[in-house]
Amino acid sequence: QRLTQPGRPVRMMLHRADACHLPFRAEAFDLVLAVHLFYFISAWRQAVQELLRVVRADGSLVLMHTGMGKEIPWINERYKALCAAQGFPIPPMGVQSTNEVIAYCRALGCAVESIRDRWPWTSQIPLGEALTDVRAQAYSFTTMVPPHIHAEAVRQLEGEVRARYGSVTRTVEVPNQISFVFVRKR
Repeated sequence: QRLTQPGRPVRMMLHRADACHLPFRAEAFDLVLAVHLFYFISAWRQAVQELLRVVRADGSLVLMHTGMGKEIPWINERYKALCAAQGFPIPPMGVQSTNEVIAYCRALGCAVESIRDRWPWTSQIPLGEALTDVRAQAYSFTTMVPPHIHAEAVRQLEGEVRARYGSVTRTVEVPNQISFVFVRKR
């Protein structure tokens, strides 16, 4: 309610903490927002429980997925395949889908409401930017790859992109959307 009242300031503080061991008392927050969080945490179920612990009984845990950014899905999948071909299949780091988190929250007895497919758009992603992010290991799935395998996979991937598109300066269309999942304790 405080967020919707005009002219009333909202006090915010930033804390950096382990999502599985938050330094807050139980039911400390009206709202907890998690944006792309559980993809990066191997103990994601523990993190869900911890976020639910710190949200008030009448509050919400909001899961937000903001789209693909500069990612081109087939480039990411091809990178993973190239790593696997070199003997390094990339293991999943955390949750593979928001649907897994939703199912887990329901299993914990939470009420879950999803809002999807309301804000779709198509991004124009430059191939060079997508490759730069893979090369820079900007995505969670790239961070665990040994350097020599990563370098070779990127080299092969860049060659395949050039062969497919003729140039890395071209852009490709990638469908995107924002989705929200509201989780409430019962």
